[in-house]
Amino acid sequence: MVRPLHEGDAAAFRALRLRALREDPAPFLSTYEEEEGRSVEHFAARLAASTPGTGVLGAFRGETLIATLGFSRHAAVKAHHRVLLWGMYVAPEERRHSVGKALVLQAITLLREPGDVEQIELTVVTREVAARSLYLALGFQWQGTVRHAMKVGREYFDEDTLVFWLTRPVTGPAHPLAKGLPAPEDDGAARALVGIQLPDLVLSSTMGGGLRLAALEGRTVVYAYPRTAGPGETLSESWAAIPGAAGCTSEACAFRDQAAEIAASRARIVGLSSQTTTEQAEAAKRLHLPFPLLSDSSLHLARAIGLPTFEHEGKTYLRRITLVVDGGKITHVFYPVFPPDQHAAEVAAWLRAH
Repeated sequence: MVRPLHEGDAAAFRALRLRALREDPAPFLSTYEEEEGRSVEHFAARLAASTPGTGVLGAFRGETLIATLGFSRHAAVKAHHRVLLWGMYVAPEERRHSVGKALVLQAITLLREPGDVEQIELTVVTREVAARSLYLALGFQWQGTVRHAMKVGREYFDEDTLVFWLTRPVTGPAHPLAKGLPAPEDDGAARALVGIQLPDLVLSSTMGGGLRLAALEGRTVVYAYPRTAGPGETLSESWAAIPGAAGCTSEACAFRDQAAEIAASRARIVGLSSQTTTEQAEAAKRLHLPFPLLSDSSLHLARAIGLPTFEHEGKTYLRRITLVVDGGKITHVFYPVFPPDQHAAEVAAWLRAH
């Protein structure tokens, strides 16, 4: 049985916490000496202070507490959408019974209830391979590694930061696809892409900083598009006449509307074009996109892996294509993409089946 702990569980919580710190101290930021000096009353007060988004879950076998997992919501207003998981510990004799998985899944379920929690974060010592694998299998995504995050005696421990995105349906302006657009034909330009390992390039992101697609663990859907028109901009007749060129805004809105469905298949969405990050950021804000857009304005990535492109009025643009990337390797390609406003639903259906 898994349930939130209350004041009456304080003694059992303290005993299991001390056992964890005594037998396996490396994964925890607290030390045995720190926690051993705290009374049962201290632990009771801690449990009594539970609120939506903050508390401790316990797993029981009969009346015995065998595992715990804490979760704490950030108090700062700007970070109130984030919750940190901490203190995961399962008694060694219980580790073959999926107790840890049950705790994490229950935490995710509880944290959906407040309605305004958007991401669940945790850190895991890099050498804790089993725990890290569990989190990744449950849908957490690797965000980065902090070297020497902790020091025990003379030994340093690196930590990975993982995030579970509680993606919810996002609303935004609709943008119907223009009628009568010419459909692109398969010119064979994407046939050699499957199996390619992405190069270690950093691309500027609308969510700040840069992103290495090659370093992302798990599954990523990268939808490449030529360019999104600016507010009030009317695309030229010559642009609309190019098969597959028009429809970028409609495609972005479709991926926005399918974001929760795609996240449920444990995949992230990333948009990619040769536009500047400034242009992309304007579109992302205006269209309420809940995922990053990456700029390949120099076409370094496109040329490195052979993405199909086309020319218009002296500029080079990416053709509309979608890559499914698993652990940095392209495993599936959608090409050509048409109609663009229905493509996100096509991708969501493929993900459910694969």
